[in-house]
Amino acid sequence: MDKSGFIYKNKRFNNEYVVMQVIPNPHDMDQSILYINSNQPRLFRQNLFTRKTILPSYANGLHPYWNNEALIFMNNKYYGIYEWGMNMEEIK
Repeated sequence: MDKSGFIYKNKRFNNEYVVMQVIPNPHDMDQSILYINSNQPRLFRQNLFTRKTILPSYANGLHPYWNNEALIFMNNKYYGIYEWGMNMEEIK
């Protein structure tokens, strides 16, 4: 990730972005850390998930946004990566 874009699966995305990704906690492997990165801070106001605090619940089953290892906001659309190495897919 840099100021002009990011790379995933050897493909470069030269766009403004907010990437929210879940990574293992290096101090406690039973826990995870949410890492949020952007090359354009104004996108934090446009991205629903960085404007509002939403607590996910599994009571209603899988959620198309929250059940991803990465959630990318780019070009006013959301993309998910369900598990690392899988394709990035637009969430509709």
